[in-house]
Amino acid sequence: EYMGNGRLSRMFLTAWPSRRCLLPLSLRGFLNPRQRTRNSTTVTHDVQIPVPPHKSDLSSNVPSAQIAVCNESAVVAGDKSSVTSSSETNGTAQTVMPIKLLLANLWLPTRDPTGWWISEKLDGIRAFWTGSMLLSRQGNLIHAPNFFLDKFPSCQLDGELFLGRGQFQSCVSIARTQCRTDELDLRWKSLRYIAFDIPDVPYTFEERMITLKDVVQKSGSQYLQALDQTVCQGRDHLQTEWLRVEALGGEGLMLREPRSLYVHGRSNTLLKVKRSLDAEAVVIGHEQGKGRNEGRMGAL
Repeated sequence: EYMGNGRLSRMFLTAWPSRRCLLPLSLRGFLNPRQRTRNSTTVTHDVQIPVPPHKSDLSSNVPSAQIAVCNESAVVAGDKSSVTSSSETNGTAQTVMPIKLLLANLWLPTRDPTGWWISEKLDGIRAFWTGSMLLSRQGNLIHAPNFFLDKFPSCQLDGELFLGRGQFQSCVSIARTQCRTDELDLRWKSLRYIAFDIPDVPYTFEERMITLKDVVQKSGSQYLQALDQTVCQGRDHLQTEWLRVEALGGEGLMLREPRSLYVHGRSNTLLKVKRSLDAEAVVIGHEQGKGRNEGRMGAL
Protein backbone atom coordinates (compact mmCIF):
# COMPACT_ATOMS: atom_id res chain seq x y z
CA GLU A 1 0.00 0.00 0.00
CA TYR A 2 1.24 3.47 -0.85
CA MET A 3 0.99 6.72 1.05
CA GLY A 4 -0.18 9.87 -0.67
CA ASN A 5 3.37 10.82 -1.69
CA GLY A 6 3.87 7.49 -3.42
CA ARG A 7 6.15 5.94 -0.80
CA LEU A 8 5.66 2.29 0.09
CA SER A 9 4.10 2.13 3.57
CA ARG A 10 3.33 -1.58 3.86
CA MET A 11 3.93 -4.80 1.94
CA PHE A 12 1.88 -7.94 2.49
CA LEU A 13 4.02 -11.02 3.09
CA THR A 14 3.11 -14.67 2.77
CA ALA A 15 4.90 -17.78 4.00
CA TRP A 16 6.10 -20.10 1.24
CA PRO A 17 4.73 -23.56 2.25
CA SER A 18 7.90 -25.56 1.55
CA ARG A 19 10.43 -22.95 2.67
CA ARG A 20 10.98 -21.24 6.01
CA CYS A 21 11.19 -17.75 4.57
CA LEU A 22 9.00 -14.80 3.63
CA LEU A 23 8.33 -13.76 0.06
CA PRO A 24 6.53 -10.64 -1.19
CA LEU A 25 2.92 -11.31 -2.09
CA SER A 26 3.18 -9.56 -5.43
CA LEU A 27 5.38 -6.94 -7.04
CA ARG A 28 2.90 -6.11 -9.76
CA GLY A 29 1.83 -2.49 -9.61
CA PHE A 30 4.43 -1.46 -7.03
CA LEU A 31 5.99 0.92 -9.56
CA ASN A 32 2.63 2.50 -10.27
CA PRO A 33 0.85 3.61 -7.07
CA ARG A 34 -2.32 4.60 -8.89
CA GLN A 35 -2.57 1.23 -10.62
CA ARG A 36 -1.90 -0.54 -7.32
CA THR A 37 -4.70 1.35 -5.61
CA ARG A 38 -7.09 0.58 -8.44
CA ASN A 39 -6.34 -3.16 -8.44
CA SER A 40 -6.37 -3.67 -4.66
CA THR A 41 -9.78 -4.36 -3.22
CA THR A 42 -10.85 -5.36 0.27
CA VAL A 43 -14.02 -7.43 0.31
CA THR A 44 -16.12 -8.35 3.32
CA HIS A 45 -18.02 -11.64 3.40
CA ASP A 46 -21.28 -11.57 5.37
CA VAL A 47 -21.85 -15.09 6.64
CA GLN A 48 -25.44 -16.00 7.52
CA ILE A 49 -25.85 -18.26 10.56
CA PRO A 50 -28.69 -20.81 10.61
CA VAL A 51 -31.05 -20.76 13.59
CA PRO A 52 -32.15 -23.90 15.46
CA PRO A 53 -35.85 -24.70 14.90
CA HIS A 54 -36.68 -23.97 18.55
CA LYS A 55 -34.87 -20.61 18.36
CA SER A 56 -36.43 -19.25 15.18
CA ASP A 57 -37.73 -16.25 17.08
CA LEU A 58 -34.11 -15.18 17.75
CA SER A 59 -33.14 -14.98 14.09
CA SER A 60 -33.06 -11.20 14.12
CA ASN A 61 -30.53 -11.26 16.97
CA VAL A 62 -28.06 -13.66 15.40
CA PRO A 63 -24.85 -11.81 14.51
CA SER A 64 -23.09 -12.29 11.21
CA ALA A 65 -19.31 -12.75 11.23
CA GLN A 66 -17.22 -10.78 8.76
CA ILE A 67 -14.00 -12.08 7.23
CA ALA A 68 -11.95 -9.44 5.40
CA VAL A 69 -9.91 -10.67 2.45
CA CYS A 70 -7.12 -8.58 0.93
CA ASN A 71 -6.60 -9.51 -2.70
CA GLU A 72 -5.46 -7.86 -5.90
CA SER A 73 -8.79 -8.65 -7.51
CA ALA A 74 -12.24 -8.55 -5.93
CA VAL A 75 -13.55 -11.84 -4.53
CA VAL A 76 -17.31 -11.99 -4.87
CA ALA A 77 -19.06 -13.15 -1.68
CA GLY A 78 -20.30 -16.68 -2.07
CA ASP A 79 -18.30 -17.35 -5.24
CA LYS A 80 -16.35 -20.44 -4.14
CA SER A 81 -14.67 -20.94 -7.51
CA SER A 82 -12.81 -17.65 -7.13
CA VAL A 83 -11.01 -18.65 -3.96
CA THR A 84 -10.67 -22.43 -3.74
CA SER A 85 -8.21 -23.26 -6.50
CA SER A 86 -4.76 -21.80 -7.08
CA SER A 87 -4.95 -22.66 -10.77
CA GLU A 88 -8.25 -20.80 -11.11
CA THR A 89 -7.06 -17.65 -9.33
CA ASN A 90 -4.29 -17.12 -11.87
CA GLY A 91 -1.67 -17.60 -9.18
CA THR A 92 -2.85 -14.60 -7.18
CA ALA A 93 -2.04 -15.12 -3.49
CA GLN A 94 -4.44 -14.02 -0.80
CA THR A 95 -3.78 -12.73 2.70
CA VAL A 96 -6.53 -13.27 5.25
CA MET A 97 -6.85 -11.73 8.69
CA PRO A 98 -5.75 -14.07 11.51
CA ILE A 99 -8.43 -16.31 13.00
CA LYS A 100 -8.98 -16.79 16.73
CA LEU A 101 -10.61 -20.18 17.24
CA LEU A 102 -11.55 -22.02 20.40
CA LEU A 103 -8.45 -23.77 21.83
CA ALA A 104 -8.31 -26.47 24.49
CA ASN A 105 -6.64 -26.66 27.86
CA LEU A 106 -5.44 -29.90 29.42
CA TRP A 107 -7.84 -32.06 31.44
CA LEU A 108 -6.56 -32.95 34.91
CA PRO A 109 -7.78 -36.05 36.80
CA THR A 110 -8.88 -33.82 39.68
CA ARG A 111 -11.70 -32.44 37.51
CA ASP A 112 -14.92 -34.46 37.45
CA PRO A 113 -15.92 -35.07 33.78
CA THR A 114 -19.46 -36.21 34.60
CA GLY A 115 -21.99 -34.51 32.33
CA TRP A 116 -19.37 -33.19 29.91
CA TRP A 117 -19.47 -34.13 26.22
CA ILE A 118 -16.89 -36.64 24.98
CA SER A 119 -15.56 -36.75 21.41
CA GLU A 120 -12.49 -38.21 19.77
CA LYS A 121 -9.49 -35.92 19.38
CA LEU A 122 -8.87 -36.04 15.64
CA ASP A 123 -5.36 -36.27 14.28
CA GLY A 124 -5.99 -33.85 11.42
CA ILE A 125 -5.60 -30.23 10.33
CA ARG A 126 -7.68 -27.56 12.04
CA ALA A 127 -9.68 -25.71 9.41
CA PHE A 128 -12.21 -22.88 9.52
CA TRP A 129 -14.99 -22.66 6.91
CA THR A 130 -16.07 -19.01 6.48
CA GLY A 131 -19.09 -19.83 4.35
CA SER A 132 -17.16 -19.37 1.10
CA MET A 133 -13.55 -20.44 1.73
CA LEU A 134 -11.53 -22.85 3.84
CA LEU A 135 -8.80 -21.35 6.04
CA SER A 136 -6.13 -22.79 8.28
CA ARG A 137 -5.83 -21.85 11.94
CA GLN A 138 -3.20 -19.27 10.92
CA GLY A 139 -5.62 -17.72 8.43
CA ASN A 140 -3.99 -19.16 5.28
CA LEU A 141 -6.19 -20.22 2.40
CA ILE A 142 -6.48 -24.00 1.98
CA HIS A 143 -6.71 -24.73 -1.74
CA ALA A 144 -9.40 -27.38 -1.63
CA PRO A 145 -10.82 -28.41 -5.04
CA ASN A 146 -14.25 -27.15 -6.03
CA PHE A 147 -15.87 -30.59 -5.91
CA PHE A 148 -14.87 -30.86 -2.25
CA LEU A 149 -16.52 -27.56 -1.24
CA ASP A 150 -19.42 -27.31 -3.70
CA LYS A 151 -22.12 -28.42 -1.24
CA PHE A 152 -20.69 -26.84 1.90
CA PRO A 153 -23.18 -24.56 3.74
CA SER A 154 -23.09 -20.77 3.74
CA CYS A 155 -22.60 -20.55 7.52
CA GLN A 156 -19.32 -20.71 9.46
CA LEU A 157 -17.94 -24.06 10.62
CA ASP A 158 -15.08 -24.98 12.92
CA GLY A 159 -13.58 -28.41 12.29
CA GLU A 160 -10.68 -30.47 10.97
CA LEU A 161 -9.58 -31.97 7.70
CA PHE A 162 -9.24 -35.65 8.54
CA LEU A 163 -7.78 -38.52 6.54
CA GLY A 164 -7.78 -41.19 9.23
CA ARG A 165 -6.11 -42.22 12.45
CA GLY A 166 -2.33 -42.11 12.13
CA GLN A 167 -2.52 -40.30 8.77
CA PHE A 168 -1.60 -36.80 9.92
CA GLN A 169 1.48 -36.36 7.69
CA SER A 170 -0.40 -37.53 4.60
CA CYS A 171 -3.26 -35.17 5.46
CA VAL A 172 -0.83 -32.24 5.73
CA SER A 173 0.76 -33.16 2.40
CA ILE A 174 -2.61 -33.09 0.64
CA ALA A 175 -3.88 -29.89 2.23
CA ARG A 176 -0.69 -27.86 1.66
CA THR A 177 -0.24 -28.74 -2.01
CA GLN A 178 -1.53 -25.91 -4.19
CA CYS A 179 -0.92 -27.12 -7.74
CA ARG A 180 -3.98 -28.98 -9.00
CA THR A 181 -3.37 -32.40 -10.57
CA ASP A 182 -5.60 -35.38 -11.19
CA GLU A 183 -3.58 -37.36 -8.66
CA LEU A 184 -4.02 -34.67 -5.99
CA ASP A 185 -7.76 -34.43 -6.65
CA LEU A 186 -7.99 -38.19 -6.19
CA ARG A 187 -6.22 -37.87 -2.82
CA TRP A 188 -8.60 -35.05 -1.79
CA LYS A 189 -11.49 -37.49 -2.28
CA SER A 190 -10.11 -39.48 0.66
CA LEU A 191 -10.32 -36.45 2.99
CA ARG A 192 -13.30 -35.48 5.11
CA TYR A 193 -14.07 -32.20 6.84
CA ILE A 194 -15.25 -33.14 10.33
CA ALA A 195 -17.15 -30.17 11.78
CA PHE A 196 -17.43 -29.90 15.55
CA ASP A 197 -18.85 -26.42 16.11
CA ILE A 198 -20.51 -23.33 14.66
CA PRO A 199 -18.73 -20.18 15.92
CA ASP A 200 -20.23 -16.79 16.69
CA VAL A 201 -23.78 -17.75 17.59
CA PRO A 202 -25.29 -17.02 21.01
CA TYR A 203 -26.37 -20.61 21.63
CA THR A 204 -25.29 -23.22 24.15
CA PHE A 205 -23.13 -26.11 22.99
CA GLU A 206 -26.14 -28.45 22.89
CA GLU A 207 -28.11 -26.01 20.74
CA ARG A 208 -25.16 -25.53 18.40
CA MET A 209 -24.88 -29.30 17.96
CA ILE A 210 -28.54 -29.51 16.96
CA THR A 211 -27.95 -26.78 14.38
CA LEU A 212 -24.71 -28.38 13.17
CA LYS A 213 -26.32 -31.79 12.55
CA ASP A 214 -29.16 -30.12 10.68
CA VAL A 215 -26.75 -28.07 8.53
CA VAL A 216 -24.60 -31.09 7.66
CA GLN A 217 -27.60 -33.25 6.78
CA LYS A 218 -29.17 -30.60 4.55
CA SER A 219 -25.89 -29.91 2.72
CA GLY A 220 -25.84 -33.36 1.14
CA SER A 221 -22.03 -33.22 0.93
CA GLN A 222 -20.22 -36.55 1.09
CA TYR A 223 -17.10 -34.74 2.30
CA LEU A 224 -18.75 -33.03 5.29
CA GLN A 225 -19.50 -34.78 8.59
CA ALA A 226 -20.48 -33.76 12.11
CA LEU A 227 -18.32 -35.03 14.95
CA ASP A 228 -20.03 -37.54 17.25
CA GLN A 229 -20.55 -36.39 20.85
CA THR A 230 -21.37 -38.58 23.89
CA VAL A 231 -22.35 -37.49 27.40
CA CYS A 232 -19.75 -38.61 29.95
CA GLN A 233 -21.16 -40.76 32.77
CA GLY A 234 -18.10 -40.39 34.99
CA ARG A 235 -14.38 -41.11 35.29
CA ASP A 236 -14.81 -44.83 34.55
CA HIS A 237 -16.72 -44.03 31.38
CA LEU A 238 -14.06 -41.53 30.33
CA GLN A 239 -11.30 -44.08 30.86
CA THR A 240 -13.21 -46.75 28.91
CA GLU A 241 -13.70 -44.40 25.96
CA TRP A 242 -10.07 -43.31 26.12
CA LEU A 243 -8.83 -46.92 26.03
CA ARG A 244 -11.19 -47.72 23.14
CA VAL A 245 -9.96 -44.79 21.03
CA GLU A 246 -6.33 -45.54 21.88
CA ALA A 247 -6.77 -49.17 20.80
CA LEU A 248 -8.07 -47.92 17.43
CA GLY A 249 -4.97 -45.77 16.98
CA GLY A 250 -6.64 -42.49 17.97
CA GLU A 251 -4.84 -39.55 19.54
CA GLY A 252 -7.07 -39.02 22.57
CA LEU A 253 -10.35 -37.46 23.67
CA MET A 254 -11.85 -33.99 23.93
CA LEU A 255 -14.24 -32.78 26.63
CA ARG A 256 -16.77 -29.98 26.11
CA GLU A 257 -18.45 -28.26 29.02
CA PRO A 258 -22.25 -28.61 28.88
CA ARG A 259 -24.23 -25.46 28.01
CA SER A 260 -21.01 -23.59 27.19
CA LEU A 261 -20.75 -20.83 24.60
CA TYR A 262 -18.16 -20.64 21.84
CA VAL A 263 -15.07 -18.80 23.13
CA HIS A 264 -12.45 -17.25 20.83
CA GLY A 265 -9.14 -18.30 22.35
CA ARG A 266 -7.95 -20.86 24.89
CA SER A 267 -10.67 -21.84 27.32
CA ASN A 268 -11.42 -24.28 30.13
CA THR A 269 -14.73 -25.07 28.40
CA LEU A 270 -12.74 -27.32 26.05
CA LEU A 271 -10.29 -29.85 27.52
CA LYS A 272 -8.06 -32.47 25.88
CA VAL A 273 -7.45 -35.89 27.38
CA LYS A 274 -4.15 -37.41 26.25
CA ARG A 275 -1.65 -39.97 27.52
CA SER A 276 1.27 -37.59 27.03
CA LEU A 277 1.35 -34.00 28.27
CA ASP A 278 2.25 -31.18 25.91
CA ALA A 279 2.43 -27.42 26.05
CA GLU A 280 3.20 -24.42 23.86
CA ALA A 281 6.31 -22.31 24.42
CA VAL A 282 8.24 -19.43 22.86
CA VAL A 283 11.98 -19.89 22.22
CA ILE A 284 13.69 -16.78 23.61
CA GLY A 285 17.31 -17.79 23.03
CA HIS A 286 19.84 -20.57 22.57
CA GLU A 287 23.30 -21.55 23.78
CA GLN A 288 26.25 -22.64 21.66
CA GLY A 289 27.24 -26.28 21.92
CA LYS A 290 30.34 -27.41 23.76
CA GLY A 291 32.65 -30.41 23.40
CA ARG A 292 31.42 -32.76 20.68
CA ASN A 293 28.58 -30.31 19.98
CA GLU A 294 30.93 -27.39 19.34
CA GLY A 295 29.81 -25.36 16.33
CA ARG A 296 26.24 -26.52 16.76
CA MET A 297 23.30 -25.43 18.87
CA GLY A 298 23.65 -26.73 22.41
CA ALA A 299 20.41 -25.90 24.22
CA LEU A 300 17.26 -23.81 23.85
